[in-house]
Amino acid sequence: EAHGSNSRDLIPRLIAEASLKAVERFLSEDYLLSLGHLELLEMGADTIVVVNVQLMTGRRKLVLSGSCVVDHDLQQSVVYATLDSLNRILGRLDVKEPVEYELRPTSMI
Repeated sequence: EAHGSNSRDLIPRLIAEASLKAVERFLSEDYLLSLGHLELLEMGADTIVVVNVQLMTGRRKLVLSGSCVVDHDLQQSVVYATLDSLNRILGRLDVKEPVEYELRPTSMI
């Protein structure tokens, strides 16, 4: 989920921010992800989404980048470019402990 203006130019940015928030929910509280920049580039006949993501932990800031060629769906390509920026480091980050629930029927008295 992300909030902002419903401007045609800002929708890709909101999609990238929502994607980062979704990933952030699974990471330890030690990490903060933020979208630095998002740009649509024309290269020949192709449009490419390029994102710049900042990963902050303590006093350390790591700048990551990802990209995706827009085939049919710009929104999906924005998500893929955002996830591409995280793919090299995601496995090395601490995640939250999974929460498991056991559901049992209760008696109705």
